[in-house]
Amino acid sequence: MDFVTALMKIVDAISSALGNEKAVPSGMFSAGVFQAVMALALLFTKNPAGIFSHHGEAAVALYYAILVTGGIVGSITASASFWVLRAPERRHAVGMALLYAATVTLIPVSGLLVGFLMLKK
Repeated sequence: MDFVTALMKIVDAISSALGNEKAVPSGMFSAGVFQAVMALALLFTKNPAGIFSHHGEAAVALYYAILVTGGIVGSITASASFWVLRAPERRHAVGMALLYAATVTLIPVSGLLVGFLMLKK
């Protein structure tokens, strides 16, 4: 499965969670795992020094901040999905808040990955 197909499945899981209370834990887990894996893969495999060298140290620090934040938020969201799954009626608001946080941090992490994929071609 390529990156675009996987991202479309994650977006579908997130959008189905918006309309269905029972789908919130699965959307949280999918988005969290996908985001954490992407962030950690970029964090350990890609060195941004060559790309951002002419922009100074702030760009490199921002790159690492985005990836570390994406990894942490993704891991927390995926882990909390099991907690929300036990009582989805009472924990729906917390699950949706974490799903929104994962979505907001998924955007820059996906953007970095797409940028690296476009640079390879």
